[in-house]
Amino acid sequence: MRLYSPVIALAFLLPVLVAPSSLVQVEKFHGETSGRHIVKLKPGVDRSSFVFATNIVPTHNWTVINGFAGDFTEEQINMLRANGDVESISEDAILQASVATQSELHSSLA
Repeated sequence: MRLYSPVIALAFLLPVLVAPSSLVQVEKFHGETSGRHIVKLKPGVDRSSFVFATNIVPTHNWTVINGFAGDFTEEQINMLRANGDVESISEDAILQASVATQSELHSSLA
């Protein structure tokens, strides 16, 4: 199994080393963020293999999208930006929902 690890890692990193493509832009959020980033992989890319090959440690693995989130260094973000299997990278925004009371709704309609 250990013999295959370098081969798998090379398979994921070879496109980055041989044919540098345009870097994926990090989508910025104008507001409060968690400091984490959300990484969405292209369709067909196996998330587990990608994470293993890139030595990334996600804090969250998503099932709704083919991706993950985590606290990544600038070096890791740049490596992800250059990887051809990455579709998008976004800052993890903190959103707040508010609930209006019935009296607040009634007074806003009057």
